[in-house]
Amino acid sequence: MEKREDPLCKKKAHEKAKIYKHCKGELPRLAYCHHSRSRNLILRHFLLFLVAILLTGCTEALLLVSPTSTIEGHKVTKATIRVNSPFTFRPALWTATYPAGLYVPQFEDKDGFYFKSQEQILGQTIGGGRTVLGGLYVSKTSWSVYKAYVDEGGAIYKFDIPFSVDFTVIRQQ
Repeated sequence: MEKREDPLCKKKAHEKAKIYKHCKGELPRLAYCHHSRSRNLILRHFLLFLVAILLTGCTEALLLVSPTSTIEGHKVTKATIRVNSPFTFRPALWTATYPAGLYVPQFEDKDGFYFKSQEQILGQTIGGGRTVLGGLYVSKTSWSVYKAYVDEGGAIYKFDIPFSVDFTVIRQQ
């Protein structure tokens, strides 16, 4: 494929040749045009943007809890979980402490519902502690199938809890 010489590129090349005195009255042959370089840069950024969109599309979509969603015949939007006492467990290399209190339905995905704690979760590592958002993730099939989750800036991580959590489901009419 033959490159067309842009008059602007020709002028720039001539100016460069004058400055560096590499030109003996002739324009040097253009190896590349700065316009094509900027087009390549735009194309490269577009491809990176496209890859980012595709990778984001691979993450699980969270939706607001639908008013018609149910667990064991009870509407999720009319339910709240009361954790009766705080619990602590060690998922991976950190310790998570979930507070006692109310956990309200916030989001759902294809497999379950996210009940968010009204207080933040305390996470501790060797480097120290910090608070994160989180709560309980309850399966769409049963109230007795649940996990803990944390939300770190939009990245949601679910963890199996190695024991039973003392909680009560409050169903409003």
